Amino acid sequence: MLSWYKAQRGHDGRLPIVMCVRYTIVFVAACEAPGMDSRCVVSAYEFNSGIGHFFAEVRVSELDKWVLGTELGSRVSAWW
Repeated sequence: MLSWYKAQRGHDGRLPIVMCVRYTIVFVAACEAPGMDSRCVVSAYEFNSGIGHFFAEVRVSELDKWVLGTELGSRVSAWW
């Protein structure tokens, strides 16, 4: 999957490549394994348009808020 990301092509060689979905699902599952509240969030231009992004939210009890984060390719996730 990482080679697909670097080439910006899926396993069949076609665009678009949607790695944000895969990274987010794995991250949310990893957060939920030890009991952290987390969820996936989808932002889309139009339903089934393929234009949008997949985010993760994690509940931070100390802040009493959901914190939104996203993957940045091969870099560390950004949180705000």
